[in-house]
Amino acid sequence: MTTAFPRKRFYSRARLDSREGGFAVLLDEKPVLTPGRAVLLAPAQALGAALVEEWESAPERIDPDLMALTRLSMTAFDAGAERIAAWTAEVLKYAGGDLLCYRAHEPAALARRQEETWTPFLDWAGAALGARLAVTHGVGAVPQPKEALDAVAARLAALDAWRLLGVRRATEITGSAMLALALESSA
Repeated sequence: MTTAFPRKRFYSRARLDSREGGFAVLLDEKPVLTPGRAVLLAPAQALGAALVEEWESAPERIDPDLMALTRLSMTAFDAGAERIAAWTAEVLKYAGGDLLCYRAHEPAALARRQEETWTPFLDWAGAALGARLAVTHGVGAVPQPKEALDAVAARLAALDAWRLLGVRRATEITGSAMLALALESSA
């Protein structure tokens, strides 16, 4: 696509349209198309409504950098099926060195805060996923048990492209696959 952005807003109204296979965002009754030229269909009404809000809130010049949900949705829709293996590998790499597993010895207040804040998420991962990760103090690498990483891989394999992309982005943002998976499970 050779269109330069930001681009002048070309529509007056955005609305949600229920269709077979999902929910389409209509701009003046025309559907939003992905870069792959497909009609963008959100798999859930709540996501579709959030996309409509993004388009309704767009200023006079549309800037895709300000439309995070639209960009993520287009990626999941256009590339999801073919990128699942790569996205899974990225999340598993983070799980192998998950931020929550590296703790400070001192100062004592930081060590206590990490214990209080991070341990419940690791406990959740052990109970809900069967992923019992090893914790260490300092920054030296600690190998994670194969069984734990296999459990994470099994959970990732159960996700569709939309949810997996969300887990991948949340993992990148937080540095923790466990936090991302806990977030996904609460959705």
